[in-house]
Amino acid sequence: MFDIKNKLNSTWIIGGGEIYDEALKSNYVNNVYVTEIKEDFECDVFFSELPDHYDLKYQSNWNLSKSFQCDCTFRY
Repeated sequence: MFDIKNKLNSTWIIGGGEIYDEALKSNYVNNVYVTEIKEDFECDVFFSELPDHYDLKYQSNWNLSKSFQCDCTFRY
C-alpha cells in the first residue's frame, strides 16, 4: 500500500476506518491532523486512539460553527 512513499512529498489518508488503522500502525505517518466534532452522530465506525508515539503539537479552543447542518462545536 505504501510503496510510493519515497516518490511523494505529502500524502493525505482520507479513510475509512481500516485504512486509518493500517496507516497509523505503519512507520510512514509522521503527522496526524484531526478535527474533533463535539456532537452525537449515528455511526458505526470511529477513529482509533492515536498510538503513544504521536505527540500533540497544537490543539485549538472549541469553536462554534453554523456551517454544518447543526450547530456543532469543533476543535482541531
